[in-house]
Amino acid sequence: MKDECKEPQTPSSPNDAQLQKLMNRLELQIAMKAGVAASISLYLGVAFAKWLGRPDTLISGTWCVLSTFVVMQAHLGGTYRAAWIRFLGVLIGSFTGGLFTSLFGSNAITLGISVVLTVLSCSLLQIKDSIRIACMSVSIVMILWGMQPSISPWQFGWYRFLDSTLGILIAVIISHTLWPTKATQKLRLSVAKTVQMINRLFQMELSLKPPSGNFQTIHKRLTREIEQSIAQAQDFLVDSELEVLSRTRRIEEWSSLLDRLSIIFDATKELNTFHTCSLERILDEHLRSKLEETMNKAVKSMNLLIQRLKREYAEEPSQELREAVEELNKELARFRTTKATRKFERNEVEKFFVFFYNLRLVIEELIKMEEKVYSLLA
Repeated sequence: MKDECKEPQTPSSPNDAQLQKLMNRLELQIAMKAGVAASISLYLGVAFAKWLGRPDTLISGTWCVLSTFVVMQAHLGGTYRAAWIRFLGVLIGSFTGGLFTSLFGSNAITLGISVVLTVLSCSLLQIKDSIRIACMSVSIVMILWGMQPSISPWQFGWYRFLDSTLGILIAVIISHTLWPTKATQKLRLSVAKTVQMINRLFQMELSLKPPSGNFQTIHKRLTREIEQSIAQAQDFLVDSELEVLSRTRRIEEWSSLLDRLSIIFDATKELNTFHTCSLERILDEHLRSKLEETMNKAVKSMNLLIQRLKREYAEEPSQELREAVEELNKELARFRTTKATRKFERNEVEKFFVFFYNLRLVIEELIKMEEKVYSLLA
């Protein structure tokens, strides 16, 4: 169990903060991992080929290095997935390359036919993610075999399969031992980034100031960025499911959290009617004040949620937002008794109450999301 409130250490001075920002930008850990992986892959690839008495040691080392780079990802889950895709692709590509080179030799026409059949084979086996790797493998086998025609095509294909398998194994080991990063960490930061963008969209939708001339352009761009961010978070979730062997837990809770996030986003988009339909003119002074108060509390809650996700510390959700919803409901009930909506068109009144329905939905789902985040981080 983590401490209830795990405060991160912050830089002691602005210079430290700038240095930390520069180090993050340089991706020093990724650079070191890639460099170590390249050195180990080349050394072991060449040594393995010499140990087996193979004549193509440099090709083996090169293919081993390339396999390592293809498989290594920014986090463990992505590395697992890439390793499996690479393994299947190389298996099919090496077999197809060896087969067609043995039967028809190596030339442009047989290469084209082999690639077509490789793509069809991957499609029939429902491993379409491996198509590119399989095509690359069959091409390497058929083209580079010409440099060593004394070797059997089957043997040459088998060598490439061994080289790739060794590269895959090295990539997985390096990812596990040298600054391992789990997909759940990427998922957590991706959710924080998405909430931050939704918070900005929420404030745009509910701003009591008249919208600027480029409001719709900014709105569309921000909406598109949020959709992309949610899709990226879903990819991280899929990769997190592959990390079960590394003791990653609570995948179902993260999935539920993303569902809440999608609901909040969809409801926030619907708040656009506040400006597009000029619903502000229906508000009276009391309801306007309560709306602004509720919006400010929701924005505050989102900001706190973002900080908890970024810094990975648990804090019990405040009851402030829940109380704000109750007060807003009371204010809406009071507003109905004034019968102030009678002087507006029926479709305007319907949109007015649909707007408040979506606003309450955003806040209610935000409350549930706060509770879910607390459960995940506690």
